[in-house]
Amino acid sequence: MDKNLIFFDVECANNFSGTGKIYSFGYVITDSQFNILQKDDILINPNTRWDWHVVKNILVYEKDDFLDKPTFASVHHKVRHLLSENIPLGFAVLNDIKHINDECVRYLLEPIIADCYDVQYVHKKLTGAREPSGLIKIARELEIDTSHFSEHKSCDDAHITMLILKYICELEPVKELDVFAVLDMFKCSKINTKQTLSQMNFKRQLKEIRSGYKLKRGTKKVYITKDVENGLEQDALLTLISRIYKRGFDYTKKRQDAHFIVVLEKAPKVQSEPPPKTKKAMRKEITLAELDTMLQK
Repeated sequence: MDKNLIFFDVECANNFSGTGKIYSFGYVITDSQFNILQKDDILINPNTRWDWHVVKNILVYEKDDFLDKPTFASVHHKVRHLLSENIPLGFAVLNDIKHINDECVRYLLEPIIADCYDVQYVHKKLTGAREPSGLIKIARELEIDTSHFSEHKSCDDAHITMLILKYICELEPVKELDVFAVLDMFKCSKINTKQTLSQMNFKRQLKEIRSGYKLKRGTKKVYITKDVENGLEQDALLTLISRIYKRGFDYTKKRQDAHFIVVLEKAPKVQSEPPPKTKKAMRKEITLAELDTMLQK
């Protein structure tokens, strides 16, 4: 494989309204033997108000350092080039992908599509840990010296991520394999960015739809099963959910909270004793056609 590896990390000035505003994109590029070819911390003017928690606990620079730095719009092309010309890896990388593409939305830029491996997840799967651990905690457990790094400095966090993967690749079960073979063993750790962005976009539009309606206490909820949702284009599903709200119902992602459950086919009725009067017994299965009729009343 000709491509090098790029370990990257971003830091944000704030995550207000659930969208990150990036102030640094740090990266380390290595070859397949983990020899460092390039390391840099790209400082970015976040063009926003700073979260006091970030300034007090995370920021390793001075706020004034960013006044003369370019905005994300000016470094978009470079970030896209770095991630597309190398194999991207990160730690809890889904957050970084989200923040990068939050900025693409904010500045009306093309999304950056680059499938990324998550080293946190590789570690979790290899060790059999029930819950993923943090970057520094894993480094300490593996006795990786981080004393010369600054935590939350993007390029240093990227460097530590690289050292964790390097350590994993030297373990007995996989040490005879090259890094590409090891990554191939953990395909489940690869984040499909296009799919992730689609999910992010859906959640954003769903939030916008819901914000337009004031729901009363006790509003009946509609849950749409995966089989039904998967059979609809995203725009068609959002239109259906909008109709649900417009008709005075609520849409829920939790089956247990639903009054109506939309299914492809209703299960055949079986003659039995009357069910107890519980919330579960009050749920009603309906087909998509029945939901459409219900929304037209």
